[in-house]
Amino acid sequence: MAAERLVTVTSSAAPPFLLRAPDGGDMSTQFWSDEESWPFDPAGWVFLARAYVQIGQAKFEDSWTGNEPFAKYYEKLKSTTDNADFMFPNGGEEWREYVDLFKKRHLADEDATKRHFEMGRTIAQLCEAGNLLTGYRMKEGGSIKELPANFWNVPSERIFKRFICCEITLHQGRITDDNLAFLFVSKNSLENTLATIKEPVAPSLGDGVHMTQFMKLMTRVSKDLKITAENQPKVEVVKSKIRERWKDYCSGDPTNRKVNPMATFIRDEESQAGKAKK
Repeated sequence: MAAERLVTVTSSAAPPFLLRAPDGGDMSTQFWSDEESWPFDPAGWVFLARAYVQIGQAKFEDSWTGNEPFAKYYEKLKSTTDNADFMFPNGGEEWREYVDLFKKRHLADEDATKRHFEMGRTIAQLCEAGNLLTGYRMKEGGSIKELPANFWNVPSERIFKRFICCEITLHQGRITDDNLAFLFVSKNSLENTLATIKEPVAPSLGDGVHMTQFMKLMTRVSKDLKITAENQPKVEVVKSKIRERWKDYCSGDPTNRKVNPMATFIRDEESQAGKAKK
């Protein structure tokens, strides 16, 4: 049976009262609800919770709600309602009210749980691959010590426990503040990761994007000329191919006013500075 911890809930997730939360479930709610309690970012490092939020915002953009860290605990909290009268000092009814409020406040987005688990896997994979560098610092303070990449090569259950309060226990035995350490991500590796995630991806015809006749023509010309980052034809070659294919997609005449900008935008920006290959 999981050890029970006595916790006073003071976050906005629920009215304050005493309860016991199995496996740190409510400890996580309180932690993620109170960003002001998080440790500050030392020079060159970012606290794991802040990195989680930044990567989530970059990865999911408008779909990110901020409720993701809370969502996975709802089912665990809900499962305790059958034993609420026995487990909780203020009675089961208060516990049920708490669970209902938790659901209302933190599960407006039913996909939040999926995003949370995907975030945990994503960060673990980035760390294991060496793209994200992590380290730890004792809760009482001190220097940050780097963690090896294989620190994240563990079962999923252990990965997600690290996101309860973004901390780890350094050795076996009784858990106290003396052997707990906060997790951090190196600032440089985080910035590189964010830049990669935010890099725009060109839509394809299969992405449901509306393609005008001009966009279809430009796509056809790009395929015909096998244009890639390494193969950038001269602008006159592109113009000639546009005129050749014009009637396949467009009406009217291929005037310079239309052809010239199309030829410009088909090629990479640096190619317009005279770096194109024949």
